[in-house]
Amino acid sequence: MLIGRGAERERLEALVGDAVAGRSGALLVRGPAGIGKTALVREAVELGRRRGVAVLGARGIEAESDVPFAGLHELLSPVLGLRHDLPEHHRRALEIALGIDAGPAPDAFAVAAALLAFLSATAERHGAVLVVLDDAHWVDAGSLDTLLFVVRRLHAEGVAVVVSARPTPDRGLGDRGLEELALDGLGDDDARALARSAAGDAVSDPACRRIADASRGFPLALVELGRSLAADPERDHAADATPQRPSQVVERVFRDDLERLSPGARRALGVAAADERASRAELLAALEPSGIGAGAHGEAQRAGRVGGAGGPPRVPPPRVQSVGYHGAA
Repeated sequence: MLIGRGAERERLEALVGDAVAGRSGALLVRGPAGIGKTALVREAVELGRRRGVAVLGARGIEAESDVPFAGLHELLSPVLGLRHDLPEHHRRALEIALGIDAGPAPDAFAVAAALLAFLSATAERHGAVLVVLDDAHWVDAGSLDTLLFVVRRLHAEGVAVVVSARPTPDRGLGDRGLEELALDGLGDDDARALARSAAGDAVSDPACRRIADASRGFPLALVELGRSLAADPERDHAADATPQRPSQVVERVFRDDLERLSPGARRALGVAAADERASRAELLAALEPSGIGAGAHGEAQRAGRVGGAGGPPRVPPPRVQSVGYHGAA
């Protein structure tokens, strides 16, 4: 359950509702690392699914930021079969851009026009479409420019677009006329509620208040401090956190978590951080040459840092994921 963000959630509900009614729109969710952008994007996805709209999503990854149209490929993969309904020149432009077919590279306008036609056709077939692009500051330039070009030309197609990004680098997002939801830290009541949710009932109210104050309302810091407090109630986490930025608090907590794990589990986390889209089977196969098996992966899973057997893997947020990756040998 999303704690706080009532006004932001209402705006997302209105955006999805407009798409269902045949009106297109777009929102830019911006804020620093750990402020809760991804949680709000996930809330948008859940709102879209409850309204029965087609949901297309992609997340920018630093390692793929230089791969042309990597983000667009991820975004359209679930519905690529619909490309055959497009006029041939649009279909060809998309297929060449996404590496499905060979040919002279299409110009940027051709790819953007093809995407606009594709989203319009998808909305017509499914009633409405919700497009979510998380961590847009790491999306490759071709995909981001193409989507932003399309956003400015959406009107009555029934397409809703939600883009999340950090304030810097701007990547031109501030110049595209997008309505912006600028996220700040949670208010006191919501911050304490989130700290309590993460820490559990066994942790005292004064301790929850201290970590809520130390986190400055940053949801990621609240969650990580709460979990760490539940694991080690005797440690004064708030005293450790007070002089630091919330992002530094999260890094320290994650390093503490690593130190409590066995070498095999730390290795499993490092491998999981190296490829956030890997399945559990792929992670285990990657660990096998090092003699690290399911037991180490299970320990990392119980620590809440990698996903379970079913569904997509759950890895740490980008900042703590970086700690896990660079902390490996």
